[in-house]
Amino acid sequence: MSHPVLAELRILASTEFDSRAILTVVLAGDGRLVQEFRREALLPSPARIRVRLSLDYLSPKELLDWLRHATDQAGNATLMTPSS
Repeated sequence: MSHPVLAELRILASTEFDSRAILTVVLAGDGRLVQEFRREALLPSPARIRVRLSLDYLSPKELLDWLRHATDQAGNATLMTPSS
């Protein structure tokens, strides 16, 4: 994503309408995304980030356990079938 787009998202997300933010942005990426926010042009952006969640790679078993938990929570536990 280009720097002007990230800067525009920051401005849009900081706009409030009736005491509520009118836009919520979720950004997902690898370590390069964190590095982008350290650039001078984007320095105001990290101050506006309310929640940060940094995940590391999951092993295949951990990923399967997480997917099972997520589908259980979503209400469709039968979405994933056991492997043969």
